[in-house]
Amino acid sequence: MATKLTNNTFFTTYRDDYDRDDNYHRILFNSGEALQARELTQLQTITQEEISRMGNNLFRDGSAIRAGNITVNNDYEYIKLDTTLHPLPVDRSKIFNVEFISPSAGIKFRVLELVEEEDGDPATLYVRYTSTVDAQTQENQQAIRMPNNVTFRTDRATDIVTLKSSTLDASGRGCQVSSQDGEYFVKGRFVHGRKQSAIISKYVSFPTTDIGFVVAEEIVTVADDPSLYDNQGEAPNIAAPGADRYRIKLNLTSREKVQDGENFVYLARLVKGVVVDQTDPLDAYAKINDVLAQRTKEESGNYVVQNFNISIEDLNSTQLEADISSGIAYVDGYRLDITGTKRPIDRALDTQAIPGQNAVAVYGQYVTCEPGQAVGLPSPSTMQEVTLIGSGGFSIGTARVRQIQEDNGKVDVYLFDIRLSDTNESFRNTRSLEWSNSVGGTGSLTIELDEGIAILKNTANNSLLFDLPSPRPAIDGVNIDGVVVQRVYDIDADADGQALGVGAGDQFTFTNTSLWVIAEIDGPVVNVPTYELKSGGNIVDISGLTQNKKHVLVAYVAKSQVTARQKSLVEGVEVNFNALAPETDQNGNQYFNLGRTDIIRVTDIKFDN
Repeated sequence: MATKLTNNTFFTTYRDDYDRDDNYHRILFNSGEALQARELTQLQTITQEEISRMGNNLFRDGSAIRAGNITVNNDYEYIKLDTTLHPLPVDRSKIFNVEFISPSAGIKFRVLELVEEEDGDPATLYVRYTSTVDAQTQENQQAIRMPNNVTFRTDRATDIVTLKSSTLDASGRGCQVSSQDGEYFVKGRFVHGRKQSAIISKYVSFPTTDIGFVVAEEIVTVADDPSLYDNQGEAPNIAAPGADRYRIKLNLTSREKVQDGENFVYLARLVKGVVVDQTDPLDAYAKINDVLAQRTKEESGNYVVQNFNISIEDLNSTQLEADISSGIAYVDGYRLDITGTKRPIDRALDTQAIPGQNAVAVYGQYVTCEPGQAVGLPSPSTMQEVTLIGSGGFSIGTARVRQIQEDNGKVDVYLFDIRLSDTNESFRNTRSLEWSNSVGGTGSLTIELDEGIAILKNTANNSLLFDLPSPRPAIDGVNIDGVVVQRVYDIDADADGQALGVGAGDQFTFTNTSLWVIAEIDGPVVNVPTYELKSGGNIVDISGLTQNKKHVLVAYVAKSQVTARQKSLVEGVEVNFNALAPETDQNGNQYFNLGRTDIIRVTDIKFDN
C-alpha cells in the first residue's frame, strides 16, 4: 500500500533540501563530479516551483481547468447483510460477476459493489436486480426488493456462496455519484482527476450535501507497484528496482466524509439528490478574475440580470420549504449563476417574553386649524362626519374625524374617508370643517392655509396597521395590558369657570393632559385651561373655562382591562351585488360596502346578463 506523504518526507527520505530563499534556479552539472540523487530531485523541485508560481497567479487552488461532468444515481439499490451465520467469503471476488438468486423471494440480482462493515453499519451489497418475479404467483410485481431475513445464494452448481439479508430495513436505495475525467489545479500542480464513482449516501437516495475530491498525497514504491522495476526486458528485472514516485490522487467523496487536515476540492452541491450548483471553469481564474470583478463593481455596482423568485410552503411542524427560481446576479463584480432549488428553512419556534412595551398608533393625514376661530369640536369617539366647506362657502365634500390633538396652541384634526362631491374639486380648496353639535347648532373649525391653500399633511401615513415594537410575535403571544384612546366629554363650567370632579368612567384613567383640547360647545377653543388629576387619574378638576358655559373636552384616557376583538374567516358567502348600491371613494372609484366585520374570502364571481 502506498505511503501517505508527510510534511518532511521529501527532506528526510529523498534529501530534498531545496530552500526558496536560496534563489537557486538551475542545477549546473560539472564534468568529473559525481551526480547526487538530491540534485536530480531538486531539479524537479526548481521546475515545479516556477510552474506553481505562475499557476497560482492564473488559477485558484482547487479550481477546475477542465471539469468532469457529475451524474447522480438516486436508485442505487442496496441489501444489508446479516453475517452472523452466513459470513462473507474470504475471497471477496466470489460475489462479483455472478448472479445471486433467492428462490423464496423470487429475486435475482448481480452485485455491483460491496461496502464492508463500518461505523456500526452492517456489510452492504449494492446490486442490480435482474429478475423480480413473485415465487408464488409467477406474476411480475412492481418494485420488489429483497425482504428482511431472507437467505440467498450464487446461482451456480459449485463453489456456492450463501448470504442472508438483515433482519431490519434490509433493502432500499442509496445515492451514488459519478464524475468524468477532468483536470484540476491542486497544491500548485495540474492534476488529472480520473473517471470514478462513489457512494455519497449509503441508505438515503436523495441526500443534501457537497460533492468533491479529497486530495491524497502518496509515495509509491516497487512494493506498491511492481511496474516500477526495470522494464527493459520482457519481464520486470526485480534486481533493479526503480525510483519511488510522488503521486496526487483525487478521490470522489462528500464533504461530511473528509477528515480534519485533509484538503477538499469542491465540485458540486446536491439538494435532495439534485445537482443545484457545479464548479465552472470560468471561475477558475485568480488575479485576472479579481481585476475584472473590481472593474465591474466600480462601473456598475451590484445588480441582478435575471430575478430570483421565491415562494414559501409548509414542509413540516419545524421547517418551511423555500422554492427559489434560477437567477443571475453580479455581486462585488463576480457573476453568480444559481440554479433553481428547493431548500428547507427552519421555522422560528423559540420565543422570548418582552414585557412592558408600547405599541404607538401614529395617525397621519391631518389639517391644522385656528383655535381662535373654532366653534366647538367634532367627536373622534364616534368618528363624526364633517362637511368640507370650500372657498365659496359651499360644501365640496365630506370627511370623518379619527383624532383631535393640541399642537403648540393650535388644533390638529386627523381626517379619513374623504369624499369630494365633484371629481373636479380638490381638497386644497377646503377652507373650514362644519358639523352638527349636540345642542342642535353647527360647529366649525377654520383651516390654517399655506399660501392660500389647505394642506392635508402627512398623507403617506394613512394606514390603520401599526407595527409592534418587536417583530414576529408568537401566535397568542401578545398580551394587551392596556390601551390609551381618545374620549369626548360634555362638561358644564360653573360661575367660577370651573368643572370639578369630571370622571373618566369605569376602568378609565385620564392621561397625557398636554395633548387635550377643550372648547365651548358652540364657541372657541379654550387657550389655557388647567387640569388637576385626582383619585389616581380617574377624576379631573378643570379651571380656566368660560363661566356658565357647556364645553366639549377631547381627552386621552387609559383603559386597563382590554379584550381583543376576534376575527373569523367566513367562506362560501353569497353576496347579491344587485341589492347593493355602489359607493364612490375620494378618487372617483366605485366600490360595494358589504357592511361586515368578518374577513370574507372571494373565491368565485359570476355575472348575470
